This record gives sequence, structure tokens and C-alpha cells, in this order.
Amino acid sequence: AIALGMGSILVGISIDYVFHIFTHAQNGHGIRQLFKDISTPIFISALTTAAAFFGLLFISSGALRDMGLFAGISILFAAIFSLILIPLFLPNFREEKLKENKMKDWLMPLFHYPFHQDKVLIIILLLLTPILYHFSKQVRFEGDLNAINYMPKKLKIAESKLNDISSVSQRNVFLVSRASTLDSALLNAEQMNLALDEIQKSGIDLSVAKIQNFLPSEELQKVRLKRWNKFWNEDRKNQLKNNLSKIEQTYGFKQNTFTDFTKTLDEQFETMNEIDRALIQQDLLKEFIHKYKNGYSVLTQIKVSNSQREDLQQALQKTSFKDSVIDKQFLATGFLDALKADFKLLVTITMLLVFGIILLSFGRIELSIITFLPMSLSWIWTLGIMALLNIPFNIVNIIISTLIFGLGIDYSIFITNGLVKEYASGKKVLYSFKTSIFFSSLTTILGIGVLLFAQHPALKSMALVTVIGLLSVLLIAFTIQPWLFNWLINTKDKQRVLPMTLSDFIGSIFTFVIFLLGTFMSTIIGFVLIKLIPGKSENLRFIFHKTIQLSSKFIVYILVHIPKKIVGLDKDKFRKPAVIISNHQSHIDIVLLLMLHPKMILLTNDWVQKNPFYGALVRMAEFYPVLDRLEENLPLIEAKVKKGYSIMIFPEGSRSADSKIKRFHKGAFYLAEKLELDILPVLLHGVGDCITKGENFLKRGQIHVKILNRISPHDLNFGSGYVSRSKSFRQFYLKQFELLKQEVETPLYFRRKLINNYIYKGPVLEWYARIKTRFDNNYSLFNELIPKEAKIVDIGCGYGFMAYMLHFLSDKRTILGIDYDEEKIEVAQHIHAANYLAKDQVQFISGDAQSIDFGKADAFVLSDVLHYLPYNEQEKVLINCICNLEPNGQIIIREADSNHKKHQGTRFSEWQSTKLIGFNKTSTDDKALFFTSKERLVTFFNAQKCTLQVIDTTKLNSNLIYIARKA
Repeated sequence: AIALGMGSILVGISIDYVFHIFTHAQNGHGIRQLFKDISTPIFISALTTAAAFFGLLFISSGALRDMGLFAGISILFAAIFSLILIPLFLPNFREEKLKENKMKDWLMPLFHYPFHQDKVLIIILLLLTPILYHFSKQVRFEGDLNAINYMPKKLKIAESKLNDISSVSQRNVFLVSRASTLDSALLNAEQMNLALDEIQKSGIDLSVAKIQNFLPSEELQKVRLKRWNKFWNEDRKNQLKNNLSKIEQTYGFKQNTFTDFTKTLDEQFETMNEIDRALIQQDLLKEFIHKYKNGYSVLTQIKVSNSQREDLQQALQKTSFKDSVIDKQFLATGFLDALKADFKLLVTITMLLVFGIILLSFGRIELSIITFLPMSLSWIWTLGIMALLNIPFNIVNIIISTLIFGLGIDYSIFITNGLVKEYASGKKVLYSFKTSIFFSSLTTILGIGVLLFAQHPALKSMALVTVIGLLSVLLIAFTIQPWLFNWLINTKDKQRVLPMTLSDFIGSIFTFVIFLLGTFMSTIIGFVLIKLIPGKSENLRFIFHKTIQLSSKFIVYILVHIPKKIVGLDKDKFRKPAVIISNHQSHIDIVLLLMLHPKMILLTNDWVQKNPFYGALVRMAEFYPVLDRLEENLPLIEAKVKKGYSIMIFPEGSRSADSKIKRFHKGAFYLAEKLELDILPVLLHGVGDCITKGENFLKRGQIHVKILNRISPHDLNFGSGYVSRSKSFRQFYLKQFELLKQEVETPLYFRRKLINNYIYKGPVLEWYARIKTRFDNNYSLFNELIPKEAKIVDIGCGYGFMAYMLHFLSDKRTILGIDYDEEKIEVAQHIHAANYLAKDQVQFISGDAQSIDFGKADAFVLSDVLHYLPYNEQEKVLINCICNLEPNGQIIIREADSNHKKHQGTRFSEWQSTKLIGFNKTSTDDKALFFTSKERLVTFFNAQKCTLQVIDTTKLNSNLIYIARKA
């Protein structure tokens, strides 16, 4: 059964790889694309499954260690041979017409069904998981091998009757005595028999076949001879002889009938000679005495009833010869006990190895958790259902569970790989992965599931565990895994501005807990000061508002992972009441403003008063819900102003989704005019990037709070009348906000935002984004050289790093990215589609820069591009740029100088990226590189009547920056 289980594992996983290859080929993928899509997940799957088997190397059982080594190596070779051999036998599905597959067409709705969007199904799965986790702890381990053996009913009845009339069914236990000589082995066996006598006296009924009754050791022979001689003294001999003589006479025996016997009494006996020993050993004790290379072994057979077997084992364990016990049941039980003891260690080691490989493969802790979680949940489901169905673990199904583990990891890896590819390029490839996964699981379930009809309990349990486990894996991998991944990148059926990360999620939870604690404490203090203490002392209300201020400040500054900078904070600005206005970007705007001064009243919307978290606090603090009823509530507000409180209002009325300043409502300026209050403007920057409208989690960023000077209600620079002043103040805010953006929004500021657009799209792409942006200093120099308002053509744009950075730094730039590599353009375009800031200002096309008509532009950028083109093609591209250059436009080239001493390092790194890894494509089939020199470019641009400025950046590498303009 164990061999069958192991064979099922290896065959099942090997077929799994073949299914993936065949399904992707059948869906129209060419061999090159097939290897790009399939090779990585297959290798990751093989490594993780092999790691699960290699985890057996850490347990105590030698047999399982050998099995783990064999299975792990077999899995790795199965993956390698599948990738090498299977594609050789694949038909060309692009050219050959596929035969109609009615089964696949019938199942197609199942493959395309969005399980992860079925909220009812997800809720059921989430509710069932803790229930099954509770039952999973009740799964028992069947240690009795007889319980999983098959025995027909008639045979069981016969065995029962036989047990009633004989002891033949008693358990045989053997004690082994080993020594270099036969006599020493016999002597050791005799010592064991003495201990067995003591065990019998303790109440355990034993039947012992004592070998010393037939072949005692020489020492025992001498003891017995001495006892014989001592017993038969002359008196006893004479007495016996006389008695025998009387018997002869009395009963009529012949004379001298007992003479031969009486002679033996006078005979002098000696110990056995070798001939006698050999005769007894060969004829009588052949099965109990064995000679081997280094000595002899002597067996002592013990028979004990099944009911007392455990008692005998415990008694033998207390003796000095406990290691000499041979009991098939005892050994099997010991093996299973060791397996149970090692099982937790095995699971822990396997989990760590698998998780480590997944983490290295996907490069993100979030993707690793998403990939690992379905397998963990399916394991809980499997154990829980086994407990409910009273299916115990045994030596057979505990091994077949490795198949479930291996296939579960495979399915999870392929699902994650499909999700990553779809997120990176927008191509719908998950269907192919789900198809191959479904057929792989179907063949395994049917292949092993037929054993459900077997009568052998071990085979039946193996089939049940396989069917339960694989169905659990399949359901969770198709549901929970895509749901979690989509939760990372989407919110409310639209793509997030930036995907969620684990650090941001933990930070959000931490912030929410701190906010709840701060709100709760402030509410309790407010209840005591405002509700419980009699009277309405203004000092008590001030203490309450001071508590709100300190609580807000604590919430803001406890977020150490978000840098904060407050500019213009001056107590004099808050000494007298004013109307405090601010742009509104997120939920934390309120605490940022409330922490500035205690005497502040916030005018809110009605829903704020009813909020379950802070509604009571808002009501006790007298934050009035009067935004739409200012005139009728003006006396209430005026009363608070007379007590020294400022009024805080967000003129936009609601949060801005894109952090841009929206239309100002007139309420704040109406209050300032009626109450003759100064207006205190506050600028908030970066808060919307931390908590974007429509999303409820906190992202890392940088927050700037700038408090401007108070503005008198009589300042005619903002017009007269609150209607006119609302428009003037918005223009003032736009100008001040733009100045703050220019100061704050540096390339370093946008670095994290740029990189986070490329996470969850493969570890190589994320790594490349980090290295490339750091190498180019976040494109700071290009930003300085290119005007804020310009049409830019980025030739060789790659994945769009520079294009997006230049756009982030100025949304007035229009950028066209061109690259020879279609796959890179697909990634760049998909980011474009996901990023609402880009809209139509950033576009990407794939093609040859020599022939594409990219129209007129203010700036052409060729960063590390020319060396991929032969020299004649380089000139064609540059001439094309010169012809399309707008007046006062510029061509910016970054290229390695082939004459520089550091050039060999640059050449080597480019050789790695093109020929060795294939990360970058060239226009030539041989992937040759054509590095130019400073002299060549100077000569070329002089011939084209262009001025050329050269910026030396060779301190770190061999690159030069060339800026060409029409003369």
C-alpha cells in the first residue's frame, strides 16, 4: 500500500506538469511563449514539492529518509524531462485545426466562472474554516497495523473461534542474545530467562520456550552437574537402589531390571562436547540458533495473549535487554510512534522550506502568503472532514497526503503565476492555468478515487483522503487565492491607485487600533467631564478639547513610518478665533487640524454625528452638523466664537479623489463675513496619497502641513462679498498648493509610488525597477533638463519607468514611449490603464524607432538605446528625431563611451542582459551590441548642424549625457 501510495504521488505530480504544458500549447501559445509561461511555475512547483519530500531527511526513520530522497529527486527530474521532452512531441496547434472537444466545451463555463467574486461562496468558506479547524484537532492516528489490514468476514469469524479453543493466536515475541561465541550467547539468554521468570511472577501469563532446557551454557552445565553430584550422595544412592530391589521383588520384575539405571548414579558426568552440541543445535534448535560472521545469536520465544501484550512490552522496556526485543507488532508500533513524534517536526520543516522557496521565487511576502494560504486552509479542511467522517490517519494515507500537499502547492503556484501575468500584461492567461489544474486534479481524483470501491481499509482510506484533499485544494485555490490577490490590487470593483502591501496593511491595522483607543479614551474623558460632573464649567470643556488635541497629536505622531512636516505653526495664529479652512484629501485631515490647537470647532456633515466610532465624541465636543444650515445655526456658532473657539471648515465639502483642489463652497466665507473673523488657510499635501478616497487602508507616504498667515475679512485682494471671496480663495489655494508641490514633489518623493506600480508583476521586474531607478537617480537629471510643459518621446522606454516619473513630476507633460520589445510595452500600457493620473497624457507603442512616425516633439530621450542598433540604424533614428524636433527642442542621449576605462564593465553587464538572460532585446538576431564613442556622436551632430552639449556622468560608470539642439 505504501509503494502504491508513493507511485501515485510521483505519477500524479508528473502528469500534472504534462497537463500544464499541453494545455498552454493547445491554447495557441508558441514554444517560446510556452516556455516563458510554464517553465518558471513548473520549476517552482518541482522545487517546493521536492522540498516537501526532502523534509523527510530530518526525521528519525531511515526508510522514510530514503523514500524522501528518492521522491524528491524523482520530482525534480520529472519536471526537467517534462520541459525537455514533451514539447518535442507537441503538434503545432497554431497551424493544425483542433478536433472538437465536447467535454472541454461543456466544462468551459466552469473554468471561466469567477469563483472569487461569489460572495456567498467566500462567506461559506470563511465560516466553515474555523469550524473545520476545531474538528481537525480531533483526528486520531491509527497505530495498529492490524486495523488497516484486510480480512474477510468468514476469516474473522474463524479466527475468533480459533482464539477461543487454543493459544495459537497468541502474540510471538522474541528475545535475541548476541555474542562472539555460542556459549556466551547461551549464557546471555539464560540471564534473560531469569528476568522473564520475574515478569511471570508479576502476573503476566507467559509461555516461554527456554532453550537452556535443551542446550544450556557450559557454566549452567557445571552448575547443574554440581547440583546433581551434591544431591546423589552415597546414602541417597543406596536408599534408591534398595527401594528399586524391593519393587522388583514385590511386583515381579525380572532381576536386575533397574541395573542400567542405577549405574548412571555412579557415573561421572562431564559437560557436553562439541559433537553433542552440534547435534542438538542442528537437529533440535536450528531455528533458534544462528551463526553469523562475527558470532552467534540465540532466540528465546515468548507467547503472550493480545490482552497482555502491552503489559509485556512495558515490562521488557524496564529490563537491561530492552533493545534485544523482536516483536513485529512492537516494531511497527515503534515505527509509527516515531513517525507520529516526527510528524509535527516534518510539517514544520516542510512548511518552512516550501514557504522559503515560494518567497524567493515570487519575491514578495504578500504573494508568498497568498500562494501558501490555500494549501494551509485545504490541509485544515482535509483534517476537519476526516475527523467528521471518522477517518483516522495511518501509515498509508499519511504518505498519500504528501500528494495532496504537492499538488496543492502546484495548483497554488500556477494560480498565482496566472494572476501575476494577468496583472502585469493584461493578458487573460489564468484560464489556461485553471484548465490544466482542473484536468490534473480530475485525473488524480478518478485514478485514485476508484479505490473507494476497494474492500481493503488502507486503500479505501487512501482514496477518501485523496478525494477530500484535492477537492478542498481545488475549491480554495479557485476561490480564496484570486479573491486575496484581487483584494491587494482592487477595491470596490476598481483598481487601486497603488496595490496594498503587507507593511501598509499592518500599518493600517495599527493606526485603526490607535485611533479607536484614542477615540475611546477621549470619549470616556468627555463623558466624565461633560456628562457626570454637575454644572457646565467652561474650564472643564476646555480640558475636554485639550484632550482631543493631545489625542489627535498622539495618533498623528505615533505613525512613525510616515514622515510628517509642519510648517508655519505659530501659537499667535490661533490666539484669536478665526475660520480655519483647508483642502480636504482624506479621513486623517481632521486629526491633523485638531492637533494644532484645542479651541477648535469642526462643522460636519450629518453622518459624522451618527458614526459608531466617534459620533458620541463629536456630539460632546459640539462639532455642529450645520454645513447645510449655516444661517439658522449662526447663533450657536457665534456663541462658540465668543468663547474663543475657531471654526474649522473644509470649503471643498468632501474629499478629493485625486488630491487636486476642487470647487470651494461659500459657507466658510459666509461665516467669516457675518462674524467678521479672519481666515486662517492651512495646506495639506500628501495626505491623499496616504489614504486615498475610496480606499480604507493607510499607505506609506510623506505628509506636509503648511499653515499660512491669517487673512483679514477686509482684505480687498480677495474681493468683496463671500461669493467673490470663495472663488478668489480657491485661486489663491491653487497657487500656494502648486508652490508647495514644487518644493515637496521631488523624484525621490515619487520613487515609492513608481516602484509600487510594478510590484506583484514578477520579482525580476520589481528588482529591475528598484535597481534602474536607483542607478538613474530617479531620473532627476532628465527632469531638470526637460521643461515642465513639453511633448516628450521616450525611445527605448522599456517598462515606462522614466515616462511615468516625468509625468508624476508634471502632469502637463505629454509622453510617448516607444520600445522594440512588445512584452515590455504590454506591461507599460497596463500600468497606464490602471493609473488614473496618466489618462491620455502617457501612451506606449511597440515598434522600430526608425520607421515609426511619432510626430513633432519638444524632447526626444534615448537612454541606453543606441548600442542595441547597428551604426547605420543609429544614424537613421537620430535623423528621424532631428527632423521631428520642435523649435528650441532637444534630443537627450545617454550612452556609454566606448573609449572610457569603465566601458568593459558596461559591456559585460549589457552582454548579460541581452545574451545571457535575454532580458533586453536587440534588433539583430545575433544580439550584437554597437557601443559608440563621444567622437562619433560629436562628428555626427556637427554634420547635421546641431549644437551638442556633453554632461560627464562617468564617475560611477562610462555613461555620458548628450544634449543636441538644432543650430
